[in-house]
Amino acid sequence: MQTTRLEADKLRLPGVPSDDRARIVECITPWLRGVRRNHCFENAQSFVLAARARDVKYIEGVYADPRFLVSPDYKPLPHAWAVVERYRIDLTLELMLMLSDAPCEIPEYETEKEYSHEQLAAVLLEKGIDRGYKDITSFLLDQSDRRGEETSLPEDVKWKDIQKWPCEHARREGTICSVAFKPAADRLIERLRAKSQSHE
Repeated sequence: MQTTRLEADKLRLPGVPSDDRARIVECITPWLRGVRRNHCFENAQSFVLAARARDVKYIEGVYADPRFLVSPDYKPLPHAWAVVERYRIDLTLELMLMLSDAPCEIPEYETEKEYSHEQLAAVLLEKGIDRGYKDITSFLLDQSDRRGEETSLPEDVKWKDIQKWPCEHARREGTICSVAFKPAADRLIERLRAKSQSHE
């Protein structure tokens, strides 16, 4: 699949105040790599591993398009992004914004797990996450359910810290990613419902 190189000075960076924009753009420019559509986990992982900076985090969670939240059947989708300092950098969204002629709604986000670049590298290198997995959260959850082993990973990403869900059924149904991100999805739905009710 084709990769697209984003130009830092053309990023929209929603959520980054104008006063901080120039500094953030200058900061992230050396870390930008080719971005692929519908590859949010890979895009965010590559960015954070390129940065290898203390104030850059890799985030896995869910996002929801506000336009579809009126549907009772709509579910937030697993997603990944980065945080630089305190600002969200979603390169997959930036690619969508660049390629779309129509206005694109800014998604609502909910974090499930945050990883430093050291933690991200440890999981990718030690556990071979590339074997059929895109995201760390599903991988750790599945491995925890299968083996329940201690590892040499940093303390806050060991198996015992990953919330357990009934993964055997999820593996059979091919939905373990949805199971792994269910807590974040539930929180986001609850938060958006409360927000909607407050505006009624």
